[in-house]
Amino acid sequence: MIKIKKIEKTREARPVVVVAAFSFFVFFFFFFSLHYSLSRLSSSSFRRRQHSFPYLSRSSIITIANPIHNLVFG
Repeated sequence: MIKIKKIEKTREARPVVVVAAFSFFVFFFFFFSLHYSLSRLSSSSFRRRQHSFPYLSRSSIITIANPIHNLVFG
């Protein structure tokens, strides 16, 4: 009976662990991509790739993302 209860508890707790791990990786990927995009924005190659952001200018992207980047990466 004790072994069956332990198995049931781990089966009940497994979706919580999966959701927590998935949300952590989504959160990490979001801020890593933000960091990568900001480092690309500061490079000179952005001027050649500016057509990939048709509705956002360079200054508006930096204005939106710079405070978040400073909070996360210091």
